[in-house]
Amino acid sequence: MVTHPADDDNVYFLGEDRGLDRVQVDTGGSGQPPFLIETLSAADGVVTTSDIDEVVAVVVARLAS
Repeated sequence: MVTHPADDDNVYFLGEDRGLDRVQVDTGGSGQPPFLIETLSAADGVVTTSDIDEVVAVVVARLAS
């Protein structure tokens, strides 16, 4: 599921296709920062960052939950 269907460039999905814990990462042009990270769970909220280490930490934490 793409949050904004008209804007599906630079959108990446990580995790199992059927899992509710699948992580969506939106990037700037050509995969550059900023990064917007979200899941289907509203409780997780949305994280926006330009820090690669934070992106990795958030994605790993959300995939592990």
